[in-house]
Amino acid sequence: MQQHPAEPNGRNLPQRRPRKKKGNLMQRFVENFVPNKNDSKADLIRKIVLIVAVIVLIGSVVYISSYYGESHSNREKNAVLQSMWEEITGGNVDVDSIDVPDGYPKDYLKKFAPLYEQNSDIAGWITIADSQVNYPVMQTDNNTDYDRTDFEKKSNQHGIPFVDYRVNLKKPSTNTIIYGHNMTDGQMFGELLNYKSLAYYQQHPLIDFDSVYGEGMYKIFGVVVCKADDPEFSYHNFIEANNNPANMNMETFITKVRERSLINSTVDVKTDDKILTLSTCDYSFRDPVTNQRIARFVIFARKVRTGEAETVDVANAKLNANPVMPAEWSQYIQKQQAEELKRQQEEEANKQYGPIREEAKKWFTEAELANIK
Repeated sequence: MQQHPAEPNGRNLPQRRPRKKKGNLMQRFVENFVPNKNDSKADLIRKIVLIVAVIVLIGSVVYISSYYGESHSNREKNAVLQSMWEEITGGNVDVDSIDVPDGYPKDYLKKFAPLYEQNSDIAGWITIADSQVNYPVMQTDNNTDYDRTDFEKKSNQHGIPFVDYRVNLKKPSTNTIIYGHNMTDGQMFGELLNYKSLAYYQQHPLIDFDSVYGEGMYKIFGVVVCKADDPEFSYHNFIEANNNPANMNMETFITKVRERSLINSTVDVKTDDKILTLSTCDYSFRDPVTNQRIARFVIFARKVRTGEAETVDVANAKLNANPVMPAEWSQYIQKQQAEELKRQQEEEANKQYGPIREEAKKWFTEAELANIK
């Protein structure tokens, strides 16, 4: 009989079992993570949940990498265009000596020729001093071409600011409407949301918009949060004062902007003024029923008149204590408040009755607990 080695105290040590030879890495991976017909129900669920989690993780990483990669790329592309524009408008280039490409419209300003040569859809350039808003502005025969397309006509979630196709820049129309995306990285019109602050308005009361037909500086007189396609305030349909689907004349339009504006500015507006409207998305409220994003953030400005100084009395601008807001805004806020109150009440109830409920689980069935208030 084979003897086992003894410990110092004389007791025999148990015999060690030989280790099983491990399979290769791929075999172990398949056994542990890939569902198969020999799996128990618990193992099958565990593997499926793990696979779904991995897919979601990979998808999230790809999306985040793609977003930030596009954000960086978009910023660099626009920096090149901005550098070109600053070179032309900064006095370093004799604008009159710029060579225009074949087909360049005779009534276009010469300074737009280098941009036109790259993309003939160029309609102007918009700048708000000391902000990220510093972009070329496009226009075609629709409002979709540049919604998710950049200056190079390549797919890009940032898009590029564009003029409503119904606007006549040459005439020009009463109201020039420019759309741009509210990007979380602040690009395009993302920075416009800062106008909810009175201090920001006081520091940025002017918008510089030069169209291909003429230059213009504009004084901001309204900052509005509204609902898309609001029949009471169809600002995006107010393009020509005397004939528009919004069914508003200039006096009505100005009044509706004033009563909805978050800021009461000192900028006066006359019926023969030219208006500039910047429109972007706002995420402060949704449709309380469908939960769809329906909010818009809109800046209204009027063109500086001939002979008028480009100064704004911002010191006397005030916050509007009671701006007109869409009904969906108050409904959504009330819904959010109700949900928050319910959450707080549930948290308080859990603190107060949680220990009692845990103790009750020892004595009652789930069916009985369901009937206990």
